[in-house]
Amino acid sequence: MGGAVGAALRKGDFRSALDVTYRTGYGGDQLWADLTGGYSFGRDGLTLDGRLSFARIFDSFNPRLGGNFYGAQVWASRALSRAARLSLVLEQNVNSFTDSDTKGFLLFDLKASL
Repeated sequence: MGGAVGAALRKGDFRSALDVTYRTGYGGDQLWADLTGGYSFGRDGLTLDGRLSFARIFDSFNPRLGGNFYGAQVWASRALSRAARLSLVLEQNVNSFTDSDTKGFLLFDLKASL
């Protein structure tokens, strides 16, 4: 059992959203929250996005697997054409299992219409 609520705002080239989810039942309790925001720089296809995440998890089967989890992400993206996009993502996660978990991704997205 659980529930979710969210809200989104878009004003011109700026966008943001907040999502909160709570689940309880078999396996334990979970609370998740995500705050995202982004900006599109005109018609040149460049976007910059950010995301903050929080999770509070209680595992009823193994209490050592519970705790608070924090994350932050920055995403820069450039449209190469109407069907192709190149993105750079930097991510940082912190939780009770690791002091720091930093990742970087380079993504190439290709859109196909069927």
